Parts: sequence; structure tokens; C-alpha cells
Amino acid sequence: MLTGRLSQKVTVGVVYVLAMFMTIMDTTIVNVALPQLGRTFHVPVAHVDTVVVGYLVSLAVFIPASGWLGDRFGTKRVFLAALVFFSGASALCGLAQSLGQLVGFRILQGVGGGMLTPVGLAMLYRTFRPHERVRASRILIIPTAFAPALGPVLGGLLVTDLSWRWAFYINVPIGLGALVVTSAVLKLAPGRHRPRIDWTGAALLSAAVAALVLATTDGFAHERWELVGGGIALAVAFVAVERRAAEPVLPLRLF
Repeated sequence: MLTGRLSQKVTVGVVYVLAMFMTIMDTTIVNVALPQLGRTFHVPVAHVDTVVVGYLVSLAVFIPASGWLGDRFGTKRVFLAALVFFSGASALCGLAQSLGQLVGFRILQGVGGGMLTPVGLAMLYRTFRPHERVRASRILIIPTAFAPALGPVLGGLLVTDLSWRWAFYINVPIGLGALVVTSAVLKLAPGRHRPRIDWTGAALLSAAVAALVLATTDGFAHERWELVGGGIALAVAFVAVERRAAEPVLPLRLF
């Protein structure tokens, strides 16, 4: 019985580190590849930034919904679906033949990335008992410390010696490895709580975060203050809605 519990803890730790490492490293590698993307598709740097912006906006939309999805369908199922989305979209990004295709596939990649981190964190804390969670949180140090440092170096090697496409292909073996380990070893009970999703709150939060993310990008410099004002207005409306919601997407009392 102890061996079973230990194997589950090790498995959750391994797949969470792999998922976090993959998503964090992906961002830094893609940033290195942007100049070559501009040359390949013959577009200015301001337009190439949409590859990053599309991904970030997709993250902003799907992160708020990830908690409800985990409770509704079970964290293991949602985590597996997120791995499939992220790995499959990474392969499609590598196969893209135009900037429009690449941006579309990056948005799809953001669907998986937006669910991986919060659902993986929920798996981590549900597997470890309360008194073990401080030690378990040290697992976070591995991907958050090494991935940002390794990403630019690995990205430079891949882009220089191979192709910008390998900046996306590199995610596929990591994602498949995490997918195999999660499917074969991890045994988590499916979600028992069947919450009703707060559609209004989720929409307002996603829109607010998306507007603020767009406001920080150079491609939307002319609309920056409109986006900031709209994001703040949406955030205020979100707070007002959540205070009256029976099952809020983000319980404000936590703050």
C-alpha cells in the first residue's frame, strides 16, 4: 500500500515537472525563433509577434475554465486532453506553411497550455497530504528554474543548426512521454463534484485578461489605452458578478 502511494506521488511529480518544463521552455524557444519566422514568411517583426500574442490570449481564455473542467471530468482526463492538445498543436505548428496557419495552431496550443499548469497543480496537491504539500511544492523549482535558462540556449541551437520548426517539434517527444506515463501509471479518481460553470464570470475574466495581455504587446500599441481601459472595466464587472454568483469561477473570498 505504501509502495502504491509512493509510486503515485512520484508519477504525479514526474508528469507535472515534464508538463511545466515543456510549457515554460516552449515560450522561450519560440521567442528565439521569431526573427527566422519573419524571414521565412516574409513579414515584419510586428506581425510575427502575433505568434506569441495568439498563444498568450488563448492561455488567458482557458486558464479560468481549467478548474471547472478538472472538477467536472476529473483531473486525469483533463490533463491527458491538455497533453494531447499541446503536443498535437506543437506538431502542427512545426508543419505550418504560412503565418496564419502558425498563429491558428499556436492558439490551439494555448488551449492545452492553459489547462496543463493549473490542472497539473491540482493533481499535485490532491495526491500529497496537507502536511506533505510544502515539500511537494519544491517540485516547482525544477521546471521554473531550469526551463527559462535552457530555452534560449536550446532554441538557438535548434534554429541555427536545424530549423525554426524544431522549436515546436521538440515538445512532441516530451508531451508523448508525459502522456504515456500519465495513462499507464497514474490512477486518480474521476471528479465527483459536478459544479455548474459560471459562464458570465468565466467570460468576463477571460476577456479582461485577454484585453490586458493584448495591451502589453507592440502590435496593439495604438489601441493600448483602449485595451487597458476595457480590461479594467471588464475586471470590475467580473468582481461585481462573482460577489453574487452561487458557484463563482474564482472565489474572491480566497483573497
